[in-house]
Amino acid sequence: MKKAIFALLCMASIVAFGAIAACTDDNKNDVPQTTTVGYVDLGLPSGTLWKTVNEDGVYNFNAAIAAFGDSMPTKAQFDELTDECDWRWNASEKGYDITGPNGNAIFMPAAGYVDCVDDLRRVGELGFYWSRSTAFEIEENFAWDLWFTVSEIDVKNSGFCHHLSVRLVKNQQQ
Repeated sequence: MKKAIFALLCMASIVAFGAIAACTDDNKNDVPQTTTVGYVDLGLPSGTLWKTVNEDGVYNFNAAIAAFGDSMPTKAQFDELTDECDWRWNASEKGYDITGPNGNAIFMPAAGYVDCVDDLRRVGELGFYWSRSTAFEIEENFAWDLWFTVSEIDVKNSGFCHHLSVRLVKNQQQ
């Protein structure tokens, strides 16, 4: 079943984003295939730099934390990204062009997600990105995430069992 989900996710990524590099089954047990690319300074007050692309695949929370840890954004960094940047839906690319106060930009695709019963959902319609911040004050085994559709952008929370996209960050000093 997981191989079928992986194949569907891979095909959906090719159709939606032209991403062929993610289409190997070397990603067993949620081990990341990190793409080497740059980071963008969006001119945010915190000085956070955002990676230009997502990590390949989708991850449950525990696997994402194990693989990327402190390189994942916090809830506060997602709040800053939503509050300080201009978000414009890109219909042809199916995601958001996000422009910072300094005019630099990143693109975040609506890559969908895999739910807790391994069903691939809403590719091209929904962006769902893990933060490293747990939401235990809301419910045990939940973490904060960035969630968006063509008409809504919000920082919400999801159960650890969901498989979401990951976008890395770093401080300017790193």
